[in-house]
Amino acid sequence: MIGNPGIVRINLRFLVKILILLIFVLGNFFNLNAGWADNGDFYRVATWFSTGPIINETWPVTGTEAWYRRFYSYYIPEWNLDMTNKSEMFSSAVLLWYPGVFLNRYFYSASTLYLPIMSLGARVLLFIFLLLVFDWIDRRSSHPLFNYFTIGLPLALLFSTTDITAFFNSFYQENAVIIFVPYLVAVILMGRRMERGWSYYLLYVLVLFLVVTSKSASIFWPALALPFVIPFVQVLRHPLKIIGLVAVLVILPTLLGLILTEVPNTTYIRPYNGLFTGTLMLSENPQQRLIELSIPDLYYCIGSDFYSTKEGHDCAYKHPGKITYLAIMKTMLHEPKIIVKQVYYVIYSIQNYSLHLGKYIYGDNVLRQERWLNFWSILKLYTFPKGWLFLGIMPILLALIGLAWKSKDITGDLAVSALVFLCAFWIDSLIEIWVDGQRDLLKHLAMPNMFFDYAWIASLNIIVLLAIGWVRENRKVIAIPKFKGIPKLHG
Repeated sequence: MIGNPGIVRINLRFLVKILILLIFVLGNFFNLNAGWADNGDFYRVATWFSTGPIINETWPVTGTEAWYRRFYSYYIPEWNLDMTNKSEMFSSAVLLWYPGVFLNRYFYSASTLYLPIMSLGARVLLFIFLLLVFDWIDRRSSHPLFNYFTIGLPLALLFSTTDITAFFNSFYQENAVIIFVPYLVAVILMGRRMERGWSYYLLYVLVLFLVVTSKSASIFWPALALPFVIPFVQVLRHPLKIIGLVAVLVILPTLLGLILTEVPNTTYIRPYNGLFTGTLMLSENPQQRLIELSIPDLYYCIGSDFYSTKEGHDCAYKHPGKITYLAIMKTMLHEPKIIVKQVYYVIYSIQNYSLHLGKYIYGDNVLRQERWLNFWSILKLYTFPKGWLFLGIMPILLALIGLAWKSKDITGDLAVSALVFLCAFWIDSLIEIWVDGQRDLLKHLAMPNMFFDYAWIASLNIIVLLAIGWVRENRKVIAIPKFKGIPKLHG
């Protein structure tokens, strides 16, 4: 006796969901012993909870064995839990960590902060996001089972690959970007199928605040997201009302992001690194550019990083008021070819999640697990487009987005998300180079890399869904004659 086909399909869909969620859970579980080493940035927000790791020296002498054990080379899982709350800056990543810190304090240790426990909040929010993705597919897709494999599975692999989960066991502010940006795009997609009343914009502003206060490089998100939450038609019909919304949705969040995420005592540091380890290193005539900025005596500083060289440290303070972000913009305006070189630098540096930092505990043998637990990162490194091929597919991706834009189902949603993430990729990549130069470039390109992954997943799904739609519209029904048996032979 054959059962109900509808029930069988529902049960199969349920089982596939469970399988994909299990991949995410197991990937995160087996990666609990991996976390990125501190490159010196932890101090920015770690002081909300801790004064330093539980090792002999918090700030050992540079170049010593203790220094290499403390920075860059190894993941340190245990930190002092002294809840100093002395940080001079804010990041929404702190809100991600508080639930895990609470659990750690009352169920593990009141004095030792174990980073895998602190990371639970981020992992749970990603699990919930995957559930929302499945619900979105069920509601918007004509091929839900198929899209579980083409959207849900890639996201589960991305969220559980070692190079991404290592961020969770760290004090890097990228944690907040990884978690809150997908939720922001989800809210943008909600606006495509519901009335955008005050409740919608309240939710949007809340998530936008979490994104824009994640790290200073995220201040572009209010301006980028605005056209997707306020349609152009509404701008023409209600110009005065839109001006007020722009103030609330763009100007205020951007200012809050700039104020709250500004790293103390870095007024000169970041523009110095952006100019001397980034922009000027790509110039064909750096001496002339320095003359135009009235700082010709700093030619010897080019390539000297503030944090790792004495020359860089001294140079950053030699001409107060002259080494600024405006100086970077002037340099690029005088030599526009620098921008072309920056794009070239980006397209050949992407598709690599490795930060050139250690991500395992000192003495841990990682060869047994790195390959299969870091599957998405390895797949991305060896198969995703880069270089001129990457640049060449940009018009193709934009054409696909244009073809799918007006679709009322999941294809249209994918077009919107692909465009948002492609724009975010380019804006964030160039901001990172302009602001921080080539220092820790792979780390700074980690989030743009993730944005491209989202856009790539969406674009490949658009291709398949458009192809399925075209076949359905153009297929011809061929009449097949009924088989009447073998004709009798006479004679």
